[in-house]
Amino acid sequence: VLVYEWSGPGDQAVVVPWTTIASGTDLDVLVETLRQTVRRDATPGTALGIAMREGAGHLAAQADCWKRTLDLSGDGKSNLGPRPRDVKPELEGLGITINGLVIGVDDPNIGDIRQAEIAELSSYYRAEVIVGPEAFVQTALGYADYARAMEEKLLRELDGLVLSRLD
Repeated sequence: VLVYEWSGPGDQAVVVPWTTIASGTDLDVLVETLRQTVRRDATPGTALGIAMREGAGHLAAQADCWKRTLDLSGDGKSNLGPRPRDVKPELEGLGITINGLVIGVDDPNIGDIRQAEIAELSSYYRAEVIVGPEAFVQTALGYADYARAMEEKLLRELDGLVLSRLD
């Protein structure tokens, strides 16, 4: 597992370097590290295309990864750097999967508009961001719903994986 933050061009930073999760203790350490992480100040903006390239580069550098999945979370469309639709063809065929986690508007008072905005952003991620035959978009109804959506997404990604060891 590697975790990085991204926002605008030049605002990508590794939060957790490549880490092997081989036990419950390893997972607990990762979870605690992420809980203690404070979001960095960054240039306002959303550079999804750059985030896609950054993640693909990290995956390419990890030769012993047998399943390469990049998870991109975001609350808006790309408005800086290369467009995701222009980067996506570069990444197709590399054997990676890019899944998306869309974070919708936090204000439940806007009702139907909230649902429409989430649907529009989800469609955008489906069309321009996700890569791979089994790629999908998960939705969080605001930042308060992020943990639930992330857990559901991770369970979906791990569904069907059988891990074992020959002794």
